[in-house]
Amino acid sequence: MTATRLEALMAGAEADGISFSGTVHSVFTRACNIEVQRGRLLSLVARDAGAVPRGFTLATPDGFDFAAHIEIARPAASRNGVLRIDGAPLAIDLRTARPWRSNLSSIGIDLDDKDTALAWRAAWQALSRHGGSAAFAAIAAAPIRILVGATQSGQIGDARIAVSQLIGLGEGLTPAGDDFLVGYLAGLWSASRAKSHDAVRDTIGGAIAANAARTGTISRHYLEAAIAGEVSEPLTRLCAAIGSGDTRQTERAAAAALSVGATSGAAASHGLLLAAGALSSVTPPAV
Repeated sequence: MTATRLEALMAGAEADGISFSGTVHSVFTRACNIEVQRGRLLSLVARDAGAVPRGFTLATPDGFDFAAHIEIARPAASRNGVLRIDGAPLAIDLRTARPWRSNLSSIGIDLDDKDTALAWRAAWQALSRHGGSAAFAAIAAAPIRILVGATQSGQIGDARIAVSQLIGLGEGLTPAGDDFLVGYLAGLWSASRAKSHDAVRDTIGGAIAANAARTGTISRHYLEAAIAGEVSEPLTRLCAAIGSGDTRQTERAAAAALSVGATSGAAASHGLLLAAGALSSVTPPAV
């Protein structure tokens, strides 16, 4: 059988290695994860997912289904930049990927700016209409309130308590609590404008790292990247759109971010918006 050849479009942070080996950890319709070290994943995602940290975005044809081609627990190896997976009729050329980084710290969301504040509120309105984070917001109300308060006051102990209650909260391979924390870190990276903000971000990131073993491998994969300031392209674009103060661009970016998964995009967007507001001491609207 002739192998289907796919080219990589983008390589996220820590995914630019050409030679490695591992085992297929998990497979979904639009993504596949390869465990290249114990507990460390490398993601392959479809073109429409956008760029991801610790992963490659592939030039997949319309309707491509990773699960129809790849089986869990199969050996995988990249040699000279071409990835092959045992039993899969695929040859994936990683050499064509261009580097992609979130660069969140360069965005500088400033809610004291009128246009930026309007864009931020437009994103909140999109989240409210979507409704995907309402159930999570209800069950996580107490730790979320503690985390926001700790962000504003710099109380390290409170931040640790909140993170320990949020991490792993919810069902699925990426619980909503973890998605929320990924978004919260994205907001902290994007809105940080002072050393005191950096210290808060590092404290919360340290608390997440200390608790990461309490959640699943896939969630930990994305949490660890977010601690380093790397998140998915849809979430990055939402941060950048808010920072630009362009309301229409923000509405489009919010729609794309909210469309990720059943509730993952909503939980992450919720975290992002709360973090940006917390650093500016701006009261968010009701979700």
